[in-house]
Amino acid sequence: MMDSYALIKTLVLSGSQSRIELIVNMAQDHQTAEATALSIHSSCEKFLPRSIDAWNWLPVDPTLRIAVARRQPIVELSPTSPVSKRLRIPAMEIVSRIVAQRMVASE
Repeated sequence: MMDSYALIKTLVLSGSQSRIELIVNMAQDHQTAEATALSIHSSCEKFLPRSIDAWNWLPVDPTLRIAVARRQPIVELSPTSPVSKRLRIPAMEIVSRIVAQRMVASE
């Protein structure tokens, strides 16, 4: 958790204007992930001029350890695993934002 805050602090203090989005990894459940995200969000609000714009989470998934050991993307090794399913959510949000930005830029 401290590494996440330190990275956010570095980005903010370097003047980055990028969106700050957090993915809580290896969470037992949504409530645990939310508590972690809120803790980081609160620290950012208290000590920095910016905070987290959005957050998501990935569950604990034993298949992920296998994918890492094999150096294979989890979505390729096990597309129906809990992590693979959850990864689709932020991936689709990012793709949607890129498409929307391109549409606006082409007008």
